[in-house]
Amino acid sequence: MVSLAINIALMGFILVSGVLAQLARALPNLDATQLRAEAEQIACGNSVSISGLTEPAMHEALAKGFGWVTLYGGISVWILAGIRFLVFNVRPVAQPGSEPAS
Repeated sequence: MVSLAINIALMGFILVSGVLAQLARALPNLDATQLRAEAEQIACGNSVSISGLTEPAMHEALAKGFGWVTLYGGISVWILAGIRFLVFNVRPVAQPGSEPAS
């Protein structure tokens, strides 16, 4: 349960970071505090009214954020699969003096 809670919070952070990165490209003249507040609003699904930001640009920023979350999820699955392979790939150890069954 703790791992799930940590990953949900981390995915929320990654989502906002992805939206923020896209907004920073689209609106380089805004300060970081205002951009972060707007990115959080977009990540929550709310429309924001920033001059120079169109509705398609908001959707693109949200899609970019979800792309980052999907990438994190995919990489995490592969890392956990590798760990599982290392931990549970147990092979029987031949005992001295015993012959393998044929």
